[in-house]
Amino acid sequence: VTGGVELFLLTIMLLDVILQLLYIGPQNIMSNKILLLNSVALVLLYVDAIVAMARHEDSHPRVIRALRPLFLIENWLMKTVHNVIKQVFESLKAISDVLVLLFFVVAVFAIFGFYFFAGVDYHVGNYMYAGANA
Repeated sequence: VTGGVELFLLTIMLLDVILQLLYIGPQNIMSNKILLLNSVALVLLYVDAIVAMARHEDSHPRVIRALRPLFLIENWLMKTVHNVIKQVFESLKAISDVLVLLFFVVAVFAIFGFYFFAGVDYHVGNYMYAGANA
């Protein structure tokens, strides 16, 4: 029953995407990247639903379902979601720069810690760790 409902709703969404593609025209399809991404995701979801219904199994993980939030990006009711996702993607370069700097600082402190404490004997309970010189 749930597979039939899923296919029905995916068909409605597929008709919506087809109408949008017809409205913008074939020459402008490649310029609207969000609509193109939605089209590809919808086709993948549709194929996944058909395969799941044909196999009569709900036990396998359907990873393609993770693409469903992509349809929130284009929805005009969710304009704030679109803006937030756009800002996150624009700030990814700055975030990656900070992560590289953080990795460098952690690596430097790890190397210093290794060389400063290489010969120190540690006693933990009844066990003894003799460091790198053991």
